Amino acid sequence: MNIKKLSKLAESESLPTEQGLVELEGATCNATGTHDITTIEVESKSQTSQQTLADQEGAMCKTNGTDDITTAQPESEFETEEQRICKTTGTHDINTALRFLSQVSVAQEPSPPAENSTRSRAIALSTLQGMAPQSATEAMLATQMIAAHEASLKFLHISTLDDQPNVLLDLNLLRAARLMRLFSQQAETMQKLKGKATPPNLVVGHVDVHHGGQAIVGSATVSKGEAE
Repeated sequence: MNIKKLSKLAESESLPTEQGLVELEGATCNATGTHDITTIEVESKSQTSQQTLADQEGAMCKTNGTDDITTAQPESEFETEEQRICKTTGTHDINTALRFLSQVSVAQEPSPPAENSTRSRAIALSTLQGMAPQSATEAMLATQMIAAHEASLKFLHISTLDDQPNVLLDLNLLRAARLMRLFSQQAETMQKLKGKATPPNLVVGHVDVHHGGQAIVGSATVSKGEAE
C-alpha cells in the first residue's frame, strides 16, 4: 500500500480510535521504509515544493524557447535606467549616452512641447535601439543617419506646399535628394562598421588569350611607364 492509497483511506474512512490512527501511521512508515511519521510529512512537503519549482522553470523555458533555465531568465532583472541607456547607445559613460540621446531627440523633433519631452526621449531611445550601435563611433553615425533622414523628409514635405515658385520647388527636391543619397552612403558605412558589408561580385566572362599575351582576373594597376 503506497502513501496515496493510505491518504485516500484516511480521507474516506474515519478511524474512531487512537489504535486505528497508530496502525495507519505504522503502515505508512512501513511503506516508506522509515520509523518516523514526521520525516514522511517533511519529505512529502519538500517533494511538492520541488515539483512546483520545476513546473515553474519548465514553463519559463517553454515561454523563452530554451531548455536552459539560466538562459531563460532575464539578463539583468535589476538593470538601471542609466545602464539601459548606455547599452542602447553602445557607450559606457552615461553623459556621452545622454548627449547622443539629446541629439537624436532634437533631430526628430527640434522644438517639442515641454509636456512631450519624455515622449520625445522615449522615441529617440527606441530609434537608437533599433539601429543597435555597439560603439561610440556607431552611435555618432546612427545619430547622423537619423538627422539626415529627418531633414530629407522635411525638404520633401516643403516641396509639396502650394503657391511656391518652381525655383524653390526644385531647390527643395534637390536638397532632399542629396540628403537621401547621403543616408544611403551612411548606411553602407554602418554595414562596414558592423562587419556586414557585402563584398562586390566579380563576374568573369569568356576571355581569349593569344600567343604571347597575358590575362589578369581582378583589379590591376598599371604605372605610366608600363602603359607607354
